[in-house]
Amino acid sequence: MLVKDTMTRAVRTVAPETMICEAARIMADADIGALPVAAGDRLAGMVTDRDIAVRAVAIGKGPETPVSEVMTPEVLYCHEDEDIGHVCSNMADMQVRRLPVVDVDKRLVGIISLADIADARSREAGAALEAHYPTGRPPQPSNQWTCIMASREIPEPPADFAIDREMLAYIALKAKAFDGLVASDDPSDGSNSVDDRSMDALEDESDNPVQRELHVAIRQLDEDAKATLVALAWVGRGDYEASEWKEALIAARERGEASTARYLMGLPLLGDYLEDGADELGISVASEEAAAMGDPDIDTRGS
Repeated sequence: MLVKDTMTRAVRTVAPETMICEAARIMADADIGALPVAAGDRLAGMVTDRDIAVRAVAIGKGPETPVSEVMTPEVLYCHEDEDIGHVCSNMADMQVRRLPVVDVDKRLVGIISLADIADARSREAGAALEAHYPTGRPPQPSNQWTCIMASREIPEPPADFAIDREMLAYIALKAKAFDGLVASDDPSDGSNSVDDRSMDALEDESDNPVQRELHVAIRQLDEDAKATLVALAWVGRGDYEASEWKEALIAARERGEASTARYLMGLPLLGDYLEDGADELGISVASEEAAAMGDPDIDTRGS
């Protein structure tokens, strides 16, 4: 799927000469934390609520200060004909939640966010599951021979892989749902996205069943399983190659942060990282994902 199929085309922009008080009012009205700065139809920069706070208010600049004095001119952007998977990976590396979109002539034509990508991937995944499994669950083997052949086609995880496929599939699914909720509920780009998500993971848990279920599922794992989950996310994010699995696992066990749930829930695209890491290790969880929701053995909604 291409960016132009997913992006938002109605983009709020400001001009370089717009006063920061007006930019702040637009952000407040639209409940957003960043605005593209456009000179005509050309992208000139980005301004965030943090830019206004740190580069203007904190040093005594007045509300009539032009946006051009506080904006970031080095603009991160993507092209409308790029694949969303590539763009998603770049956004994770740059730790941003949205990117302006330009055409071949570098004219601003839209904006794409993690929420847009999460929605698109959810629709794709739902369509794929419905096409393969109309009943919502994969078909059961028709005889013993089929069952034996199916089990042989599933590669075995590393010997020190301390989390079972069903729980991994459940956590990956919940993480994808959580990614979509965080991207939708907290649109601000004005501060560090990982810090924002870590705070989101601690706030209003009682009112957010997806968040609570993901937190409980990670928290109830033993220490070896938690280390496996962290290492797997690192492999999926590209911090380690599959051939470096043992090194990743050692580093995960030595990680100094206290809460594994808080750390993992602070990673944008955690669900994708877990799936990609599993793929890198030759572990398929597709059938487990299809069957995971509602399974009483792994569903933590009652915990």
